[in-house]
Amino acid sequence: MRAVLVAVATAALVASGCGGSAKTSSASATAAPPVAVPRVPPRDRFTGALRDGSGSLAGAGDVLEARLQAAAGAGTRRLTLWIVSTGCPAGAKCVHLSGRLRGQLTPVRTLPDIGRRYTITARGSLGPVGVATATGTVSGTGNINLGFESLELRLSGSRGSARLSARSGHVPAFTSP
Repeated sequence: MRAVLVAVATAALVASGCGGSAKTSSASATAAPPVAVPRVPPRDRFTGALRDGSGSLAGAGDVLEARLQAAAGAGTRRLTLWIVSTGCPAGAKCVHLSGRLRGQLTPVRTLPDIGRRYTITARGSLGPVGVATATGTVSGTGNINLGFESLELRLSGSRGSARLSARSGHVPAFTSP
C-alpha cells in the first residue's frame, strides 16, 4: 500500500513538474475556454510566442498556434483566425489565450520574387482578454526552394495587448496564405 501511495505521489509530482510550464502562474488568471480549431493546410498554420505584453498580458510567454482560414480569391478576402495557447516555456507566465477572430486579408503590393504579403485586421473574443483585435501582416514565400511563411500580429483588448511573431512549417516556393 505504501509503495502505491509513493508511486501516486511521485506521479503527481512528475505531472505537476512537466505540466507546470503550461499552467497559469497566478491564481487570478483564468483558463481560456476550449475552442474547436479546424484543420487547415500547413501553409495556414503558424506557431510562435507572445512578447512585449502590457496589462493582463504583461510578461506572458505563451506559445501560440494561429490558424488562418480565408475565402479563395485575388483581392481582399474574408478571414477567420483561430488563436490557441499550446503551452509555455519553463518559468514563463502563461495566460492561456484561446479564441476566434473574424476580419479580412488585404493584399499588399510586393515584388513578385519576394512572395505575397497581406495585412490582417480581425476582431473577436480572445479568452481571457475578452473582445480583442488582431492587426498585422502575413507573408508567403517567394523565389526560394523551401522556406517559411511568417505572421506578425498585435493582439489588443481592453485588458492588455501583446505581439505574436510566428511562422509556418516548411513550405515550397511561392506559397501564400
